[in-house]
Amino acid sequence: MNTFSRRTFLKRSGMITAGILLAGCVPAAQPSTSAGGEQAQAPDSAQVTIRYGRWANPAEIAAGEALINQFHEAQTEVKVEAAFLPWSDYWPKVQTELAAGTAPDVIQMSVWYIVDFMENKALVPLNAYMETAGITPDKYFTNTTAQWEVNGEIGCLPSGLYAGALFYNKDMFDEAGVEYPSGDLTWDELLEIGLQLTVDANGKRATESDFDPESIMQWGYLAAPNFGNGVFEMWMMQNGGGVVTAEGECLLTAPESIQAVQFIFDLVNQHHISPTPEEMQGVGNPFLGRLVAMMQDNHSRVAEANMTEGLNYDILQMPIPNEGERRYGNYGANGNAIYARSANPDATWSFLEFMISTDVQMEMAQLKELLPFSREVANSDAYLSPPPDNMMAFVLDAELPSSAEVSAPTKHMAEWNAAAQKAYEAAWLGNLTIEQAAQQACDEITQILSS
Repeated sequence: MNTFSRRTFLKRSGMITAGILLAGCVPAAQPSTSAGGEQAQAPDSAQVTIRYGRWANPAEIAAGEALINQFHEAQTEVKVEAAFLPWSDYWPKVQTELAAGTAPDVIQMSVWYIVDFMENKALVPLNAYMETAGITPDKYFTNTTAQWEVNGEIGCLPSGLYAGALFYNKDMFDEAGVEYPSGDLTWDELLEIGLQLTVDANGKRATESDFDPESIMQWGYLAAPNFGNGVFEMWMMQNGGGVVTAEGECLLTAPESIQAVQFIFDLVNQHHISPTPEEMQGVGNPFLGRLVAMMQDNHSRVAEANMTEGLNYDILQMPIPNEGERRYGNYGANGNAIYARSANPDATWSFLEFMISTDVQMEMAQLKELLPFSREVANSDAYLSPPPDNMMAFVLDAELPSSAEVSAPTKHMAEWNAAAQKAYEAAWLGNLTIEQAAQQACDEITQILSS
């Protein structure tokens, strides 16, 4: 999976709106109960089989299979079959199976689709299950369950958080004689450090007068100047701007949003501390390959970085505006949902509930694939132990206010993200100013949301 992550697929794949294929979904199933009011369990003699659909890279496949095996060891009533696919194949497969009425019992869900799926009744509301199980939001980080709530119904049970951070290569800092970043790093400080770590083919730094920006061999930072990857949007929000509110108000044209986009573009075009997307085509992850000294990315990169031989790195909370503050946490949650046509919703719930148990969360914490959504587990030694040394950066980020008020899940989210991406690509190519791109994106977003 490449650096620009799973969201990049959503804006390029043509899988625009979940609502197109969900019209045939039946009303959601509800938890069944016994005469005594307790949730019914499958008889021991009647094992049921459910399918677990999720996107997964090789490391995630191994973790998912281990989870299934652990569930099988814990009970015998429910058998789970894996339906794992790479991110680029997952959503087309889910859409096709939804249209045919054959989707997996467990559907790993993205906030890009949660509103469409819930409004089209493709998922089982989980409120009753959660109430019976005693699952309350106070045990978890901010917005962990709220982002899955549509019209008062919760469509997903969170499995972990994709908190964000600034990753930096300690060896590259040491070789350049540059101190490691620390504390509340500002945008200007990030730029200053990035200039010292950007080197051309002749060994000249970007701070030197004879530096050649046409022959750069090492960049200080990966700016990722494209909308829809989460990085781009977080810069806007931290600067006091935003994307789209829950009421459908587009915030991309706000001066604070414009300023943040301009700063990102300048890191690439004016200061040359970051490669262009074109320069990174076919490269894979440039941070793992020592092409860039710093990058902003989400928690899923930790396991990948830890498996990269010889990589000496650490993380820091994301930079903040020069005279601003750390307004929001840079995070989103993974979620697992129950398909509305599942023949075994209670059995499927038992697997979802198993996945959020403390024991399972503790084991997941050691893998460092995601930030555990349980505060207790996230603050445990199992999770905080290095590498990297500063795992607490993710925890601190998750304790910040949610960005939902300025970047909310909405209907047709994949569609309007694709429209916004197209507008900002035009600005990147020089065909529109940033202001024109923002206005075009807002006009299209407003039209899409009103349809």
